[in-house]
Amino acid sequence: MIRKVMAIAAFAVSLLFVTATPALAAHVGPAGYTTIWDGCPVGYCGAAWPLPVGSTHVCRSLPTGANDRPSAVDNYTAWKFTFYKNAGCTSTAYVIYAGTQTGALTAAQGNNAWSSYYVG
Repeated sequence: MIRKVMAIAAFAVSLLFVTATPALAAHVGPAGYTTIWDGCPVGYCGAAWPLPVGSTHVCRSLPTGANDRPSAVDNYTAWKFTFYKNAGCTSTAYVIYAGTQTGALTAAQGNNAWSSYYVG
C-alpha cells in the first residue's frame, strides 16, 4: 500500500514539472525557408514569400511585390537572416535568428520597411 501511495505521489509531482514547462510554438512557414508575410495587422496571413537559404553570404533583393511589405516572419532554417531597409543590404539592419518567428513586426523590427536580405 505504501508503494502505491509513493508511486501516485511521484506521478503527481512529475505532472507539476511537465505542465510548468511551456510548449514551443510550431513554425508556421515551410521547413528550410524563411517566410515573410504581408497583409495582417497581427500574425501570419495575407501574401507570403518563402525565401530559400540558397547561397550564403550573398546580398539579395526581396522578391517582386515584397519590397517594403513584410509584417511578420518565420525563420524555419538553421541560418541567420539579416534584412535591410534599403536595397543592396545597406542602411538599418534587422536580424532574424535561426529558428525564430516574430508574429507581427513592430516599427523597431522594420515593419513594412525591408528591401534586401543577407543569409549567413
